[in-house]
Amino acid sequence: MDNIKIFYDGIDIKENNIIKGYTTNPSILKKYGKTKTYQELSHAMLRENTNNLPISFEVLSNGFEEMIQEAKEISSWSPDIYIKIPIINTSGEYNIDVIKELLYDNINVNITCVFTNEQINFIYQNINMLQGNVIISIFCGRIADTGVSPSVLCKYTSDLFSKRENTEILWASTREIYNIFEAIQSGCDIITIPETIYQKLHLINKDLTEYSKETVEQFVSDGSAFLL
Repeated sequence: MDNIKIFYDGIDIKENNIIKGYTTNPSILKKYGKTKTYQELSHAMLRENTNNLPISFEVLSNGFEEMIQEAKEISSWSPDIYIKIPIINTSGEYNIDVIKELLYDNINVNITCVFTNEQINFIYQNINMLQGNVIISIFCGRIADTGVSPSVLCKYTSDLFSKRENTEILWASTREIYNIFEAIQSGCDIITIPETIYQKLHLINKDLTEYSKETVEQFVSDGSAFLL
């Protein structure tokens, strides 16, 4: 795993040598109830992020002006923040003008919800000559859910942006541990993992014969609760 940075996808801050950054989105933060505002939840994470690792917060709005306003407000909270801007809005229109405006203002941008080759080409055509830090988040798990391999798109993206400085390709919506190795093979710089995957990291390189034995023991133990 030395060949890729692992970002934690959630609200918890993990202070260890494994996690190299954090990502969130409104759906994740919504799970924590309505007792806190978006700003309160975000500031709580920032206070705990004592290692000043990169952390991505997404805008809440869908309109051009509103996204710009929110992005500038959120980015002012910390220099470690990347602003997540979906590549398209709910009408399917590209948010590229928002992305450009933020890059012109030296705001770190995480272009999120990327699914297609067409979207990647459009991003490249519009930002390749611009300065600024960019993460391109390809939603590999959701792509794979449709029966399409996301590895091809990740490799294409990695090759396309290889000469643009300060651009990182991120494998998002991770479903299983093996995705980490797929992301590495595809040339991704970052992979995000939710808590369910974080809890399985200890299984990497586990002896499969021993794992087989433990699985049988589990089934036998669980089976003892039943009568034939």
